[in-house]
Amino acid sequence: MQKDHVCRQTGFIIQTVIVTALIIVVVVVTITLIAVGSLHLNKSNISKVLPPTPDKTITEAPKFELGTITVKFKLGISVNSNVPPGQATNSKSINQLLEKIQAKEIKSVFYEENPPLYGSGSASKDTNLERVYSIYFNPDLDVEQIAAEFKVDPGVEDATPKGYVFLIQ
Repeated sequence: MQKDHVCRQTGFIIQTVIVTALIIVVVVVTITLIAVGSLHLNKSNISKVLPPTPDKTITEAPKFELGTITVKFKLGISVNSNVPPGQATNSKSINQLLEKIQAKEIKSVFYEENPPLYGSGSASKDTNLERVYSIYFNPDLDVEQIAAEFKVDPGVEDATPKGYVFLIQ
């Protein structure tokens, strides 16, 4: 009997030691992961983490893509990209702006000219994205000024220069 009692106590002690050792391992691993994670997040130590890079200077090119603006027309303005830009919409003032900037192309940003039919409905009716167009013109013209001129047109909901461009030299 006493032998069984000693065996049970020894088994309990071994289990306690194993559980304690596992807890210590988990704590040490957690602390290590936190320390390594903070090394990656600490800005002063970032150079220790990242490999050195060649000295490059970043210069800003034109802030916007040259010769392109993005326009969202108001409801009721229809666009036909298959005709000359000066006749592309049902709005006389927009057509005059297109002629003034000598637009080369007007193209839907999100939809093809004759999109395939998917299901019973059209996504464009739900999102109004069919009203968003890119207008391409002479890259020597001031895109910010042209966007501002389109923006005040009564048939235009919004007009912005397209994107940012950065050069790395």
